Amino acid sequence: MPLAWKRRLTLACVALTLPLTATAIPAQAETAGLAPLLEAGPTAAGGDRYIVVVKKSAALSGELRASLERDAVVEGGQITRRYAKAIAGFAAVLPDDALDAVRANPAVAYVEPDSAISGQTVQPNPPSWSIDRVDQHNLPLDNSFTYTTTGAGSTAFIVDSGIRTTHTEFGGRASFGANFVEDGRTDDCHGHGTHVAGTVGGATYGMAKAVNLVAVRVLNCSNSGLTSDLVAAMDWVALNHPARSVANFSLQGYGTATNDAAEGLIDSGVQTVFIANNFNTDACTNAPRSPRGIVVGATDITDQKATFSSYGTCVDVFAPGVSVTSSVNTDDNASGSWSGTSMAAPHVTGWVARYLQDNPTATMADTKAALISSSTKNVLTNIGDGSPNRLLYAAPGTAPEDTVPPNTPGTPVASNLTSRAVTLTWTASTDNVGVIGYDLFTGSGQPVGTYPSASAALTGLSPNTTYTYYVRARDDAGNVSDPSGTVSLTTPADPGVGACKVTYSLASEWSNGFNADITYTNTSLNTVTGWTIAWSFSAGQHVNSGWNAVWSQNGANVTASNLIWNKTVAPGESVSVGISGSHTGTNPAPTAFTVNGSACTVG
Repeated sequence: MPLAWKRRLTLACVALTLPLTATAIPAQAETAGLAPLLEAGPTAAGGDRYIVVVKKSAALSGELRASLERDAVVEGGQITRRYAKAIAGFAAVLPDDALDAVRANPAVAYVEPDSAISGQTVQPNPPSWSIDRVDQHNLPLDNSFTYTTTGAGSTAFIVDSGIRTTHTEFGGRASFGANFVEDGRTDDCHGHGTHVAGTVGGATYGMAKAVNLVAVRVLNCSNSGLTSDLVAAMDWVALNHPARSVANFSLQGYGTATNDAAEGLIDSGVQTVFIANNFNTDACTNAPRSPRGIVVGATDITDQKATFSSYGTCVDVFAPGVSVTSSVNTDDNASGSWSGTSMAAPHVTGWVARYLQDNPTATMADTKAALISSSTKNVLTNIGDGSPNRLLYAAPGTAPEDTVPPNTPGTPVASNLTSRAVTLTWTASTDNVGVIGYDLFTGSGQPVGTYPSASAALTGLSPNTTYTYYVRARDDAGNVSDPSGTVSLTTPADPGVGACKVTYSLASEWSNGFNADITYTNTSLNTVTGWTIAWSFSAGQHVNSGWNAVWSQNGANVTASNLIWNKTVAPGESVSVGISGSHTGTNPAPTAFTVNGSACTVG
């Protein structure tokens, strides 16, 4: 990458005494503004493993990718995964220097430490009951599972530990798609994925008995893996899926990159089902997750929330997840009863496959609306604070017309205000299906722009001008919320090209001599290329020598002009110079300075 991306030059005083026609001294370097390094999760993988995500505004061309990867490798990094569809970026092992080099590239949105993922199960052994429960609204169970569709023509990607594709439950409908575990295996050596696949589409245990099943392996024989491999798997599915596809994520992870990849996966046309997690805590902390996808909690045979299931406003629906019987990997006819939100989610994935059979052009929002509309309401107990009282109902219907608008978003709050820019943030809105964006307006109702999340960075404002804004939320059906409260702000005056600050301080003084340090700070919004600091002495002082500038004096008037190496001063940066002088009486400091003819603040 260009050196300007990797390090920002700062101008510093060099403790040398130079003649009045001093030569240049190389500038020193310091760390530049870097892309954010996100906090490591509770299951951080360690070993200098990171995920590098490129800004959405920066197209990941071959040249840019090569530049980014070259910077990493030159500094000792090793690329382990490349992403192109779900997110743009790559995973790598990055020692400190390589990490700094990558973060210094302006195309990088953020870097996140890689972390561990795992399947979420518990394993007692009672009989199966789950698909019996979801084809009826109320208990008791009627010992049957009634269905009219089978998911034929739909494809379910099981992003998990793999599938025993030869199991008799699958009747040749299960296939191996891709392996992202670095062990070269294509089978399911743990069993978690085979159990999940059986609930999605097994002939005996499945919700969608004719769906095509594709194994995407991200969990190893110990049922664990890496976030970077999960993102790679999501990227692969986004690039390779057919129409009418759904992906099941019966695993627990951590991080921003997986959630961003989930958004990209949905954008590519894949419908997504996630688990709430098995920690009996707020489901909003699990990843991957998307507010547009479907998040599933678990219930037991008595219609209570499973004791382990997470809960809250991020859960969309509950499904059976305790002692669920399905296929396992030990042989082609084996079955077992397992528990977990990992067992609940595939019931919903099978439901989605069946819904797509009848509604092949349905969007993620259509599917989610139909799922929620058709669910059994208000039969569950002990569901946890904020959870919806919805139990999966196995008969997919058509999506009802969504006429419910999002609730009103919070009043925008202004920050980072300058003469020409401001950042607005607001409390996010919620919706029965999901908010897809926010429309920002001026106080007079003129549209400003549409934003995917609850923030907007505005530029191109005018100095010393008052602006008023409000925001409205929008869902996929086109419903729009009521307007938020308004925020008013006034931009400050533009400091202009000539804005500057000069500090003059005595470093030392003796009977008839002194050394003084002078620091010029560029307080404008523009980079200054070439500068001259000027002032007048009031008591006959004389400059004998100086450093870090070309010095001249004519009577009381003194000037200091840049050298080649310190001629450029970016906004907010400083340059320090100094003199050694003499006096015959008093030695008062100058009270006024100019830079390039413009008066400066004296500090």
